[in-house]
Amino acid sequence: MGILEWLGAHLLAPLVNLYRAIQARPRPDVRIVELTSTGGGTNVDFDAFIQNYGTQTARVTMIARVGDEAVHAAPRILTF
Repeated sequence: MGILEWLGAHLLAPLVNLYRAIQARPRPDVRIVELTSTGGGTNVDFDAFIQNYGTQTARVTMIARVGDEAVHAAPRILTF
């Protein structure tokens, strides 16, 4: 048995099983579905429709920036 045959027989199957186990575990999959501007003038407000397509609860920290400057965003922590 050559080295490549031995690696294929003894290493490939456990690696494939590890990959399948990682892919099958529950995980959040948070996506911004829609982002719309709701106000203008001196302040600009945005509404974001966010949905969790994953199989586990997600806890997300929301941060807003304009260029390099941070701006106020509320609520700061979202759980869904």
